[in-house]
Amino acid sequence: MLTTLIAHEHWANHRIVDAMVQSGGWDDRSRVLFDHILGAHTAWLARISGADPEVGVWHAALEPSTYPARVDGYYEQWKRVLAFEDTERAVAYTNVRGARFTNTVGGILLHVSMHGQYHRGQLIQQARPRWDVAPSTDLIVFLRESGPAL
Repeated sequence: MLTTLIAHEHWANHRIVDAMVQSGGWDDRSRVLFDHILGAHTAWLARISGADPEVGVWHAALEPSTYPARVDGYYEQWKRVLAFEDTERAVAYTNVRGARFTNTVGGILLHVSMHGQYHRGQLIQQARPRWDVAPSTDLIVFLRESGPAL
């Protein structure tokens, strides 16, 4: 199931990028939310590897033209995590407020998926007036489009 969730994360993020580009570009609030989604990938991948995140999850100021490559790059990194990491391995980390926690690799990946879905929902809600039809990023739509293999 974790493989499906990270594939959905990749697909849904590309749906957002495509919709924003087709509607004329990124407004400031949409950029902040999407940068936060991508910043979370950076932070959690760093924590899994034992490193400290280089930027805060609310402080990434990314160039929208880099979004597609970043989305693809994170997907490839998560696939490597799933291929080579024990999803039950405990990862100790310090959150953005300085508190120490421990979660499993699998729990972290589940969080990244749910976190992304939550903030994509916020982004879609606030950007909805820009679109004739808002992009659907629901997991069930992804599963329908992906076929029975997932």
